[in-house]
Amino acid sequence: MFIRAQLEEVVDISARAYRLLRWVSDAIERGFITFTRAHEYASDADAAAAWIAEHYHNFPAQCRPPAKEGAAFDRFANYFASYLTTSFDLVADPGSQLRSACGCRCWCCTYLAAAPHLKARRVASSDKKRAFKLKLDYLQQLALDRNLSVPESTPLAIATDAETSEQVALLAYTAELMARCAGRRSNPASLALWRQFAWLPTGSRKPGFELRVQSILEADAQITHALEKASRSKGGSG
Repeated sequence: MFIRAQLEEVVDISARAYRLLRWVSDAIERGFITFTRAHEYASDADAAAAWIAEHYHNFPAQCRPPAKEGAAFDRFANYFASYLTTSFDLVADPGSQLRSACGCRCWCCTYLAAAPHLKARRVASSDKKRAFKLKLDYLQQLALDRNLSVPESTPLAIATDAETSEQVALLAYTAELMARCAGRRSNPASLALWRQFAWLPTGSRKPGFELRVQSILEADAQITHALEKASRSKGGSG
């Protein structure tokens, strides 16, 4: 079950991280952003936190977390690190080297220093299979949370039905988003979920699409209703 305040925070984090990456790509090309302290950290999230804190006041307000420290800051850093590694591939420009002056392979040198050369990741069939399992897992957990007993076939039916498939993808993605903000590692299955509701069948982002709290809550109500209906039907058939 989603709580509105938590949804508002993670949706805001997602939007700020997207704006930050776009801003950073241009700033690196201009030599405005450098990389120093982040090399000291073992994990991607810790490196991201150190780098964001170092440059916090250089970033536009709409591209950075509201505060420079604290739990909310940590959630932003966790997500920003996973956002780059989950959603993008490095594409070398023939006229440049994707390498920092230090030559190391830390998160900053591998991803942020190469931000102008990042390309949206291609989703493999294995990613789509994992994404589908995330949808089924989400539905099963939602039924448990709501104390609903549904037929075994119900999650599969809801996850594949044309009228509910996108809503389930949105909800499963949101659950993943919250887990990523909390520090859990992710993989391109999250990206596969995103493209089920944020992209057109032609393979491009829906014009003007934004992740919205109200859309998530409406999807939650619709899918919960479908599970409740299946539960009532199972009870009546006995």
